Amino acid sequence: MILFLDFDGVLHPEIMGTPELCHLPALEELLREFPQVNLVLSTSWRIVYPHAALLGVFST
Repeated sequence: MILFLDFDGVLHPEIMGTPELCHLPALEELLREFPQVNLVLSTSWRIVYPHAALLGVFST
């Protein structure tokens, strides 16, 4: 199974123009229950940030 993930509006509300990935812990907790799910980062952040930086926001 593949989950296409956009960060904006999904992992954070926009608060005063500064993104805060406040929903990331809940997503990670849920995904731990479904190890067969693969993530595809379909966020526009991939244009600005290198791949390693995007992966760095996730816990191991």
